[in-house]
Amino acid sequence: MAGRRLTLMAHYDPERLVDPYVIHYLKALRDMGYELVLASQGRPPITGELKNILLAAIGRLGPGWDFASWQGTFRAWPTLFEAREILLVNDSMFGPFGPLDQIHETMSGVACDFWGLCESREIQPHLQSYYLVFRESAVKSQVFKDFWAELRAIDRPRSIEAELELTEKLARGGLSPAAYVTSGSLPLANISPIHYFWQPLQEVFGVPFYKRDLIRGDLPLINTHDWRELLATKNYDVGLIDRYFQRVKSN
Repeated sequence: MAGRRLTLMAHYDPERLVDPYVIHYLKALRDMGYELVLASQGRPPITGELKNILLAAIGRLGPGWDFASWQGTFRAWPTLFEAREILLVNDSMFGPFGPLDQIHETMSGVACDFWGLCESREIQPHLQSYYLVFRESAVKSQVFKDFWAELRAIDRPRSIEAELELTEKLARGGLSPAAYVTSGSLPLANISPIHYFWQPLQEVFGVPFYKRDLIRGDLPLINTHDWRELLATKNYDVGLIDRYFQRVKSN
């Protein structure tokens, strides 16, 4: 794995399928030069164009959320710790509907060992885990390896704790974090940026994602009624979102 740039996407689907919106996301990352590893809860069929774009698929049958999927992948494939760069993402995001390479170019000039799209101070300062980039200095560090070896991420509350602990533990171990959008850039720092500031993240900072639970309506106090009109200007196939929800709601 030496010298390679890898993406590990944590994946879950109630029908154990890899939805077309996920394939769209994976292809965008591939086009940026990443080799793709699908870290799935379950064993989805890997066929067609998905087979052509993946380096590997790691199926996990036990319980757990994103951090459990990433941990299982590191355990199954320890040579990942030899990579030049690892990007951790999950399938909770619709997008990208804009260029990610510009964000990476900006962050290439920032001195750090790892970075995320958004910094949050909800509960405690941390990088939100839906998009995290670890440079070689982080990937090969003992503190990074120890985090995954010691992690206990089974249920959702524990997975949230893992997100909070990741930035803190790596920083305490000598690694330097950074964020594309810092908490100081937003009106309030103690709430989730990707949820409560989704519109300025897109329109001001160019973060090209929608959190899936926003469109699903899990947070009814957040106004997302005009998401469809906004996406119509972004050259993103809204049908990917519609077809996903039609499929999962039919079960």
